[in-house]
Amino acid sequence: MPLISGGRPFQLHDYQLQCCTSAAQQNIICALPVGSGKTVIAAEVISRTLDAEAMKKIIFVVPYGALAEQQLGG
Repeated sequence: MPLISGGRPFQLHDYQLQCCTSAAQQNIICALPVGSGKTVIAAEVISRTLDAEAMKKIIFVVPYGALAEQQLGG
């Protein structure tokens, strides 16, 4: 299922899908450049986890207020 950005669907890049798949199997660190979509990867992993196990609780912690507002759609 494609993610939604600004009301428009989009597909993850291959490297983002690879990170998501790996994260489903083990803890990983995505060492990627700025602007490469690390937050998008985190959002997709969270989405997949909640789709598989709806009763799970997830806390998404970010270091910057602007990044938090971006994730809330603000």
